[in-house]
Amino acid sequence: MSEEKIDRRKYIKYVGAGAVVAAAAAAIGYGVSELTRPPPPTPTTVVTTVPAPTTIVTTITTAPPVKKGFLWGEEALYLGDEFLITLSRAAMYYAMDNGDTLITLDPHLSVEAQNRDIRYLVLGAKVDGIMISPLSEEANVEAIEWAIDQGVPVVCYNTDVKSPKVPISILVSNEKFGEAVGDAIGNLMKKDGVVPKKDDYAIVVGCGTPMDPWVPKRNGGVISGFKKYYPDVEIVEIFAEGASTEITIKKVTETITARGKAPLAIFGTNCTTDVGVVEALIRKGMAIPYGKPGHVYVGCLDVPSRIKDEMLKGIVDRGADQPNLAYGFLSVYFLRLIKQKGEDALPPIGSTVIYDPTKPEGLQPDGKTYNVVPRMKEHEGVLATDVNYWPGPVVEYYGHRWLQTGVYVSTPETVATAPIWINVVEKWLK
Repeated sequence: MSEEKIDRRKYIKYVGAGAVVAAAAAAIGYGVSELTRPPPPTPTTVVTTVPAPTTIVTTITTAPPVKKGFLWGEEALYLGDEFLITLSRAAMYYAMDNGDTLITLDPHLSVEAQNRDIRYLVLGAKVDGIMISPLSEEANVEAIEWAIDQGVPVVCYNTDVKSPKVPISILVSNEKFGEAVGDAIGNLMKKDGVVPKKDDYAIVVGCGTPMDPWVPKRNGGVISGFKKYYPDVEIVEIFAEGASTEITIKKVTETITARGKAPLAIFGTNCTTDVGVVEALIRKGMAIPYGKPGHVYVGCLDVPSRIKDEMLKGIVDRGADQPNLAYGFLSVYFLRLIKQKGEDALPPIGSTVIYDPTKPEGLQPDGKTYNVVPRMKEHEGVLATDVNYWPGPVVEYYGHRWLQTGVYVSTPETVATAPIWINVVEKWLK
């Protein structure tokens, strides 16, 4: 793959196979160095000889090369777990398959860094469009709207902002995401005949602080789903700053020690807190397989490789997944659509997005369904579009389109073959 080079004074970092570019520096006040464009072509001299005595020397200056493909910028949430790394790789491969280049920047969970990076991508890298997982629904608004005002479209994925200027966002409903796993665990416990005692409790670990917009939504969804079956069980909420695994382990073990008994159920709400929940149970000697006395029911939002292994062992009972790979390739898909056909070509609010390669793309004759067919090649043994549970309704969020993607719930019996992202990208992680 051919990428544009970063200024030698700065550095580049490759994620995964080395084709996703993550730039970081502090040049011109924007956090990263300016991309160096190819030098102008050297004039070509053609010497044409005609019958003597006349020799004609013709100098032809070649025209600047026609631009091939778009240059996109990605501003990740952070690149600290399998979920986000593989998401970025799917975006990169989709861009590459369509003749484009993608630069991915890692703000390391800093809103300020995200806002600086947005300015760099527009003014320094001169990208054609930006895909971003915003860290704040409000603090990122000004920078995102500024970029859009410069003529650079911005598509949000995984997280969102409160702005009518965003053409479209792509993410799951965090409330429904949480509710799916809360409901699944509550339903399983009910079928197993679990009758709580007066001092029984359940733990929900928030992947961040209550100020992070996704945290109260996911936690609230989990609690709502679980309370359908056990309305009187006390819920203890724990917040792991930075979604840290170590903080999760520390706070969960402290809570269990203070209570003097294991919880009835415990929930992680992202890849890293999921692992922290399991590790805490192991350290407390409470990681007991399903069906044996003393089993703690465990539900997880997102199923990374470690959690898949724990499900197969019977430690984790249910896992809910969002289609992270689709966040990557759909962001580039919609950016291309905006640049080529304009925002009006996007799926309208009120429509339902479908995926049907046998039908033409775009709004269908019924005026209600919109067909999206992202076409990708297989890379390193992985076809990212095999994560196919992303189609869903397009609703309104603060004045812009929101493609509300689907949720897939796995069990220990189904997780090995489910069409979830961890199974699709298995070869990428070896």
